[in-house]
Amino acid sequence: MLHNKRGDEVMSVWNILIWVIILIVIVSSVFIFRSSKMDVREIEAEILSQRIERCVNNPSFDISMLNDEENSLEFCGLNSEMIIKSGYFYIGMNFEGINNIEVGNKDIVTQCALKEEARARAFGSCADDSVLMKLKKDGVEMNVLLKLNVGVNNQNEKI
Repeated sequence: MLHNKRGDEVMSVWNILIWVIILIVIVSSVFIFRSSKMDVREIEAEILSQRIERCVNNPSFDISMLNDEENSLEFCGLNSEMIIKSGYFYIGMNFEGINNIEVGNKDIVTQCALKEEARARAFGSCADDSVLMKLKKDGVEMNVLLKLNVGVNNQNEKI
């Protein structure tokens, strides 16, 4: 039988020290993660561009649906009112020889051009894409080159 219980006291000091170290690691990890800023504007512009491209490339899409700029993106499931009023988005669709639609804040296009020259961080990010696709206009199918320009200027938000 052991009568010396000093080992329990020494073990409890080490247990407390280990718990304090674990607590410091967890608190510092959460603090570092919460204080970091993520710039997702470029990725957001790419995703929005791909979503519009997929929508327009849909066989049920008729280009005559795009006459009204206010409701031009409703077919794609996008809230065009939010895109126009927020001032954070720009969507330009140029159907060569047929139709040209610009929705949103046109200053973002200028910001994207300046961002490439000056490497400014606070300016918007753009995604440009050109796609040859088959579209219907008034029931007639035709090959059309779509030049798509999407710009996003959401401010950097904390996670």
